[in-house]
Amino acid sequence: MSKKYKYFIFIFLVVLASGTGTPVIKMLVADGIDPFFVSFSMIIMPLIFCLFWMFFVSKEKPHLKDFRIHFGSLFAMGLIGVAGLWALMALSLQHTAAGKSTLIHSFNPIIIVLLSHFFLKEALGWRRIVGIAAACVGLIFCITGSDLAYLRDFSLNPWDLAFLGTGTCFAVYTILIRKYGHFLSYIQTFFWILVASTFLFIPFIISRFDIISQLTFRQCVYLLYLGLVPGAICTLLWNKCVNIAGAAVSGIINSFYPVSAIILSAIWFGERLTWLQYLGALLVICGIWQGINKTAMPINNETGESLEPE
Repeated sequence: MSKKYKYFIFIFLVVLASGTGTPVIKMLVADGIDPFFVSFSMIIMPLIFCLFWMFFVSKEKPHLKDFRIHFGSLFAMGLIGVAGLWALMALSLQHTAAGKSTLIHSFNPIIIVLLSHFFLKEALGWRRIVGIAAACVGLIFCITGSDLAYLRDFSLNPWDLAFLGTGTCFAVYTILIRKYGHFLSYIQTFFWILVASTFLFIPFIISRFDIISQLTFRQCVYLLYLGLVPGAICTLLWNKCVNIAGAAVSGIINSFYPVSAIILSAIWFGERLTWLQYLGALLVICGIWQGINKTAMPINNETGESLEPE
């Protein structure tokens, strides 16, 4: 197996693991936990993880000088991709239905692919266009199940647009990570992004710290899982994958995120999947393969060479 396909599989596993966060977030919000508090756990716990890793594992202590030198890009990534994303997520979770939010999130891969083409000059090509179109059709099948009338009655309110903003924030973050995320080590970059994000998010969370005393043991475990797996490990690996395989390829594979979230939510909450949802999942997989197979690979920011020369 070529190095390119190994990275494709690796990105797929990262996306799959990230999708495990969706049912956990739904459960915590349904339990009455403030969405802003849930969102803050996705910032502060990865920050603690990074500190632990740098001091006790990699022995790579953070240097404030690095933050000052790259302040503009690090602050932008923190503002847009972490603090902004989770603030919009917390707001929209209170007003957007779960099914509609998943459908809106499915636009995220399209935004990533288009932005990577226009701003990073990554190849688009007919294969990627067909692949992303097939994946989108598959996502619609997965989200609507057998009730295609859902699409006929589909409409967007201002809060739905806020949720669409979360996908746009993540797409812009992905582009910024591809462009600037390799100037420092991945752990340093992520750490300083989280530092900026923590300060930016404080106005939203400062009046909500009393929630800590009301948490049950189970809720604490779920918050810890959210912060460590989707929040820290998956995001850190996503940053690395984007710099190696490119934003467009990573964005196309990210099409599977809503599918994994739907499947895991069905398992978690005991919901039955319809045959149309299984067909949709198959279409998404085929669309991803079409979009990433036999397409020009961008430069690997770690080595300065493509994973597969054109």
